[in-house]
Amino acid sequence: MYGQENHKGKYRNYILVITGLAVFNFLFLGTEYFFDDRMAELVPAGRVVWAQSIILTISVAGFLVYPILKRYRGSRPGMVMQIISGVICMLSIWMMTGNRSERSLLIWGCVFFLFAGMFGSKVHDQAADILKNSNHMALMVGTAYAAGLLLQFVNNNLITDNRIQASMLLIFVVIFVILVDCFKIEDKAEVQNNDSIHPGLTCGALVCCVLLMTFIFAALDNIVTYYHAKGAIDVGEWPRLLLALSGILAGILFDLKKRRYMSLVMYCVTILSVLCILLIGIGGSILAGLLVFYPAAGFFVVFFTTGFMEVSYYTRVPALWAGFGRAINNIGAGIVGFISTMLPYAMSVNADGNGSGSGEGLSPILLASIVILILFVMISIAMFIYSSQLRVNIIAERFERKEDMDGLTVEVASATTGAVFDSVSGKYGIESENVIKESGGTDAVDYFARFAEEYRLTDREQEVLRELLESDESVQDIAGKLYISRTALYKHISSLNEKTDTRSRIGLIQFYYAWRNR
Repeated sequence: MYGQENHKGKYRNYILVITGLAVFNFLFLGTEYFFDDRMAELVPAGRVVWAQSIILTISVAGFLVYPILKRYRGSRPGMVMQIISGVICMLSIWMMTGNRSERSLLIWGCVFFLFAGMFGSKVHDQAADILKNSNHMALMVGTAYAAGLLLQFVNNNLITDNRIQASMLLIFVVIFVILVDCFKIEDKAEVQNNDSIHPGLTCGALVCCVLLMTFIFAALDNIVTYYHAKGAIDVGEWPRLLLALSGILAGILFDLKKRRYMSLVMYCVTILSVLCILLIGIGGSILAGLLVFYPAAGFFVVFFTTGFMEVSYYTRVPALWAGFGRAINNIGAGIVGFISTMLPYAMSVNADGNGSGSGEGLSPILLASIVILILFVMISIAMFIYSSQLRVNIIAERFERKEDMDGLTVEVASATTGAVFDSVSGKYGIESENVIKESGGTDAVDYFARFAEEYRLTDREQEVLRELLESDESVQDIAGKLYISRTALYKHISSLNEKTDTRSRIGLIQFYYAWRNR
């Protein structure tokens, strides 16, 4: 009965995660679209891009404020603050509806996205706590992203009246405020011990990856928009549906082998996007760029959302990093937006700098292609660092978890009783001291030497195996005794497992004693 209730609670929380992230995506993207439409009624297109860059940059502050509030709020209830924040968001949307002043519209937009960033940081933090150790994290993130896009598509395309659109956003603000209070989780993320190697390097590499990829996908977006404005293609609204489908597909592919190949898949998608930009730069098919851009963008969103959730488990402040992917993406989008507002003037300046040129001397696509190649090289370096660091940490954690599970059912080489498990007979027994203590007696040394020779163990592997046989201390303590890192120790144990065809530290020790007793 308890197991069934626990299962029901887990699936309930999974549904809440998908729903919460979906509503957040809808509110964030839908309000951004709504804001742009209202701003376009007042100012030229260049000013709209500039204003959009402002609100996206402001939202990053919200993502940073929530972890600070969580850290110093203590155990005091946060529901009152949550309700007040929701009311401010609703007021901001309503004030944007009929506003006829550019400055006022921008102010209310900044207010909304500041609090939207705070809500986004909170829901990502809660989702990360619930999805920890889940094999379907990326699929849930992708499904939530697709659902959010579909809601936006309905609100912005099937509903034409501005006030009805605003009313839909207001309703979903209320739903979201209620949802984020329904997550029933134990807040353990910030107090968990973490001794994985270089968490700062892992996070820094991921930040660089996402920021640089944002530049690439924003450049591809600008190229598509450029040709759409020239009338070469008609983008329309249907690609949003393709974007939603790509989010689900990304979740399925990323989750293969417990997200072991997520970085590799995203890197391949990035390569495809870069090749697409270069193809357009030399006069290739524009339609190919369109078909690549939207699926690639869906993959990218699922990648940075899942990636930062996953990496947050190895940091001291998980609440900061769980939703930081969206924040970094907004920073990158804001930077590209600011640059794009200045680019028309820069392109209009001719070679002698008098500003009277026609802008036809240098192709913007060619310029973008050169920049993209430089960014791609930087992405390759950052992706390599991120993948190598995070994969080692995850493998080590899973190895230790498997080892702990084995330890629940079998104990070997007890230092106090001398009891060892004989995997041949399936029984525990007491062996003579010269067998238990590997460092004493000629016979014992001969056993170990013959074992090392038969399985071709290196000197370092012999040193590690001897310490594992003699010590019942933790992996971290053993690594300290051997003056190596915890990761290096895991690599040696993994090599020993491979040579002896075992699967864990416990299994390795069992195998050694069984080999010696045969």
